[in-house]
Amino acid sequence: MGDPKAELLRDLEHDLVKGESQSVEFKEEFPENANDLAKEIASFATTNAGRVYIGIDDDGNIVGLKEISDMTYAKAKDDYQRRIQGVTQGIDPPVRVSVEFIEKDARIVARIDVPKGSEPTYYVNGRPYVRDLSVSRLARAAEVKELHSRYLGVMRPPRRADEIGSYATALLDLTSDIELILATYRDHLINPDLNQMLYDIHTHSELLSGMSKVKPAEQLNIREHLVTISESLDSLASHTFTLGTRSIDEFGNKAKGCLDLLSKLRDLIRPHVKPSPIPAYVNILSHNIVSLQNDWNSRQRRFKIGDIELLKEAFRIHAFTMYRLSFRPEALELSVGDDLAELGRNLRELASTEKYFGYWWGNIMLQRLEGKFAQCEAIISRIVQKIR
Repeated sequence: MGDPKAELLRDLEHDLVKGESQSVEFKEEFPENANDLAKEIASFATTNAGRVYIGIDDDGNIVGLKEISDMTYAKAKDDYQRRIQGVTQGIDPPVRVSVEFIEKDARIVARIDVPKGSEPTYYVNGRPYVRDLSVSRLARAAEVKELHSRYLGVMRPPRRADEIGSYATALLDLTSDIELILATYRDHLINPDLNQMLYDIHTHSELLSGMSKVKPAEQLNIREHLVTISESLDSLASHTFTLGTRSIDEFGNKAKGCLDLLSKLRDLIRPHVKPSPIPAYVNILSHNIVSLQNDWNSRQRRFKIGDIELLKEAFRIHAFTMYRLSFRPEALELSVGDDLAELGRNLRELASTEKYFGYWWGNIMLQRLEGKFAQCEAIISRIVQKIR
């Protein structure tokens, strides 16, 4: 892992040249109306991971923070962080952000990293917001409908179902999500991916904790398993990464322990999962393959207009979806489980900033993506042949 301070400065210098975009917003100062900042954060949480800089004007000039003139002022920085965290509590649902301070040209700027949230839409004063290129705006009714439709059909988190079969299926989905995150962590060790990964781990810890408190957990005698895994995930979500490889290896060792626990849990719940009719499963799988292909076919337009962050987010979501479907009993019957798991891992890799979406790839970024996606297309072809 590189020097975090150097990486922050490098990102800042790039963002100053690039300007405001689908993933970057500048604020000259902390807004008098806190809702102005809340809207920016909510829009990123709804649409794609992004960052908000405070202390930079709309033209990309560093003006610095009036409240902090020196990086050694710990109390001033703590107070500023608390102000930002207070703003996030005014968003519905609240958003978990991280804050860093960067010094350049003897001025201090604040960087707020916002992960893509686990809910479909984020609201300020009851109004939904989305990111649209360099603008955070109110979401249209049709957009909200589409966001919720995609959420319900693709990334819906498990609910506290009282029926054993539904509960076991939801828990199987959740364990597959966690396994994919932890098994592919090395592709996501730089920001914004690292913050997103830690956010996702924290979210899944909370979901597992919730699922440990309902009746089916007791009926299946898995309550203690769920609590133990939730606590392990909490430890991972709060892991501190430092310069060098030691902290990465420590994270990997903890992740391996958690993966072992997940495997044991999955063995306990598999017998209780109720398969859906094969035609229904094939329909869901086919729908998601078409959705993935549609997102991929939009790549030229996204590169042209500058919203490639949406393609990156699409890869991330589709990765979870395909990996979930690989664990379903229907996948075993159709002999597509291994193919879907491989596809999920490939898509998860494609969502890596370090490997594919880093600005340092410049003009060859699309070429690299196309080379990797060709592997995905080969896997998709095998799956389609098996489900016809």
